[in-house]
Amino acid sequence: MTRFESRKIVFETNQLTVRELALDDFPAFFEMEGNPNVHRFTGSPVCDEAAAMSSLRKCIEAYSKTDNDFWVWCIESKTSAEMVGTCAIVSQQNEIGYRILERFWGNGYASEICDRLIDHGLNSMNLPSVFAVVDVLNLASVKILEQSKLEFINEQFNEEENCVDRMYRLDREIPN
Repeated sequence: MTRFESRKIVFETNQLTVRELALDDFPAFFEMEGNPNVHRFTGSPVCDEAAAMSSLRKCIEAYSKTDNDFWVWCIESKTSAEMVGTCAIVSQQNEIGYRILERFWGNGYASEICDRLIDHGLNSMNLPSVFAVVDVLNLASVKILEQSKLEFINEQFNEEENCVDRMYRLDREIPN
């Protein structure tokens, strides 16, 4: 039995498999969620072990909910079968996002995931549009979004997080 037989694969890229999270992802999930560098521009707090486990369980439980609008999946390397991060689509706002474990930064994984995540939201989930929001100081993610299929909308001050956010959007093309 392969590692993937019991886990639903959502989509794949050249180097990566995006699949449902599982409880045995916890060590890497906690490594990511407990890292202040990963959370620096997210607006969410760094998690302790209990909070990370609670978050992981909620992500997993959401897969079976018929009204789920918060999809978080594992990004896994095809070559090493290691979790390298997570990606998400919050379908209530049609917002995409990704987080990469710090030890995998600089490998191009977020860039590789970004456009495929956009395609998944628009074509597989049939969302009318997808959005991405990034703190202007998060230069790596700004660069990724600038090179993605998304179109820049504007910048605006985010009072809640005391930062300036750049917003991007892409609408699904509807055939005539």
